[in-house]
Amino acid sequence: SSMVSFELFARPALRKMMGHRQLHRPLVPAIASHDFERRDDGKIHFVRVVVSQNSEGDFTVASAGAQGSHQLSAMAGSNGLVVLSEGLGVRKGEIVNTMLLTCEAWSLAN
Repeated sequence: SSMVSFELFARPALRKMMGHRQLHRPLVPAIASHDFERRDDGKIHFVRVVVSQNSEGDFTVASAGAQGSHQLSAMAGSNGLVVLSEGLGVRKGEIVNTMLLTCEAWSLAN
């Protein structure tokens, strides 16, 4: 959770102080490779995912592993964060907003 908070709050603030105009990571629509379930708790959830492209060139996302705050391997193995709004999650095949975290993921977007 501290790494996700850094991406959402600290990194944009540091980039602004450094004079950058592009403060936030790119957001792209992606197809959920499986169900992303969550509790309906009134919060936005950020799920660590692996972003790839299918044969049609569409972004797809799959979970990077266990999502607990202590699961560093999931964060280390991810190259994106799925943004899950309020509700019970999304089903396989639905479109989800995805924040790209790595340069390799950005190159997929260009």
